Amino acid sequence: MESIRSNEKSSNKFEDSSNTEVTESSAIEKGEYLDLDASTIDQFVFDNENEELYRIKVHKYREIKKYIKGEILGRGKFGVVREFIEKKTLKRFAGKIVRKNLLRKDPHVRFQINKELSITYHFNHQNVLKVYDLYATNTKIYLFMEFCYGELGEFLQVYQRLPKTQSKDYFAQIIDGLGYLHSHGIIHRDIKPENILITPDNVIKLADFGVCQVVSYFTLDDTVFGTDGTPLYHPPELFDPKILDYSGSKIDIWSAGVVLYRMLTGVLPFFNSSSLKQTDIDEILNKNIQYPFEIKQDVLLVDLLNGIFKKNFHKRITILEIKNHPWMQMDDDRKRTEPFRKMPTENRQIDCYRGLTVLTRIYNKYYPIPDEERLVNYEQFQESLKQLPLWRSSRFVGQESMRMKLITKKNQLNFI
Repeated sequence: MESIRSNEKSSNKFEDSSNTEVTESSAIEKGEYLDLDASTIDQFVFDNENEELYRIKVHKYREIKKYIKGEILGRGKFGVVREFIEKKTLKRFAGKIVRKNLLRKDPHVRFQINKELSITYHFNHQNVLKVYDLYATNTKIYLFMEFCYGELGEFLQVYQRLPKTQSKDYFAQIIDGLGYLHSHGIIHRDIKPENILITPDNVIKLADFGVCQVVSYFTLDDTVFGTDGTPLYHPPELFDPKILDYSGSKIDIWSAGVVLYRMLTGVLPFFNSSSLKQTDIDEILNKNIQYPFEIKQDVLLVDLLNGIFKKNFHKRITILEIKNHPWMQMDDDRKRTEPFRKMPTENRQIDCYRGLTVLTRIYNKYYPIPDEERLVNYEQFQESLKQLPLWRSSRFVGQESMRMKLITKKNQLNFI
């Protein structure tokens, strides 16, 4: 971040990011300038006595295959995920970018990605994340997937719990997706809010198949081995050292039940924190779940949860029984009066559907901003926050490190 103070000599020169020289005298007349980027700046100080000017960063237009590249949507253990738009159809995609050197260095990563691709590329179901296209360069692999504007974990971090109608709708879609996977011999093994994505149309997408297991069509049951996954969503049999093989479908059913319970109550049914203690393990092995008052009022819901949280997995409810359960079949009148919660956003200027991030790049390609217009003062910058496509479409949501703050001497104004 550069700055030029008004007491410096006017004969000096500075260069902006486009390498165009600009005399300092014109900048000094307005005050000083700082290199401004809505996606990376942390904070800056506005002083009424010594006005600062801010320089808007230009986002470069770039194409990958038949897609226009956008901003980073998130970061995973295998690489970053960016937004892309297909040029001909203008359809949005999420592109996972994996570096080839990571695949060469770690055979386990290569195995996990191949396993995930075998599911997301070849299978088709509305509640299972779909990879539509692949593209490889000398150094990177691009996986173009369905665009989802967030994960269920983001909802629960902000809202703690969801309305019952929304929880039921999401749970029904999770069960539909699991039913499809199980019918093809695929056991997910890591059902949790962070692996459940949501589209702008409130369609659930099961994702992250890195620890899934595939059961052969020729086996008589769905027995799986190992305790992969997230312990907070594990059924009791995975904590019992006497049990060495498990029913894969019953593991997923228990985990889905924990997700439903958390959506309804905001807490986990058995564990009080993210760290497991021996007392927690003893509780899940030996104690029955104690439902809060808001769940006890719904007799059908209690009956469904009792079927899901059976300690003996042989007696645990099945996918088909869940679909046909009276609580799942019941038409809730509140569905028309109780609106769904929308994706949380920390920026009051940003829409809850997370608008196009590629719009800035397209705009700058065909309507480039003159260098002199890239220098703005406080009032101009504040006004630019409300404009498309320069600012509103060029941002990250829900990432603490990307927050932007305006600070005065007396108080702090948050535009987050």
